[in-house]
Amino acid sequence: MIKIEKAIAELKKVSAECCYPRVLFDFDQQSEILFPSFRIFEDKLRSQLTSSSNAQVKNGLSNVLYWGLYRMGIRDVRVKHFRENISDRQLAQARALFRNMSGKGLRDIAELQLPQFSMMPFVSKIRMFLDPKSFVVLDNKLAKLRGRSTFFERLKKTRADTSIRLTEQNLLFYEDWCGLCVAAARMMGSKNQIAVDAERAIFELVDRGEIERAAVIVDTVQRALNNKGVGKS
Repeated sequence: MIKIEKAIAELKKVSAECCYPRVLFDFDQQSEILFPSFRIFEDKLRSQLTSSSNAQVKNGLSNVLYWGLYRMGIRDVRVKHFRENISDRQLAQARALFRNMSGKGLRDIAELQLPQFSMMPFVSKIRMFLDPKSFVVLDNKLAKLRGRSTFFERLKKTRADTSIRLTEQNLLFYEDWCGLCVAAARMMGSKNQIAVDAERAIFELVDRGEIERAAVIVDTVQRALNNKGVGKS
């Protein structure tokens, strides 16, 4: 157990160290674009997702996959599959939804039945890019915190599951996970820190194999929230 001040200091340090690529693909020019900051990167992708153009929404969704699978060999195959199988009707429905999204919206996104977007990790990526101040990603790697973090024990993912399913239990957990990350970002004490920064810092630790450290930070933040104040843990 550590004090909340130490947990937040560690979270800020790891957030500053996060090195996941800030890249999108320009499907018109067939070239990769590197962005100087996550905020500029997020703004660009959000502008694609909320565009009035079906073509731009298609590029935005393609880029959610391109970024989310950036370090995986299946990236190009899955992006190609999406672009070849998405219909104009689905794009029009997605465009209407993304421009008027409210609440969690994960069920609404899943009901579009977009190719490659049926499970929690990539559905939550769409939601995050639409509003990274309030919503975050629930990636499969974060399921490694189950068994280490009391908070993550409520996430349901069996050994038979290849990905996190959009069950009612997991949707409720996702809402709480977003709330924890919003609170953690606020505790980090900078107007430039938003919910997704806290989530990426936890993901970074898990990705490095520092699962115990990530679990302690998550549970320390949760205790502080339960005690209705920083410094009471």
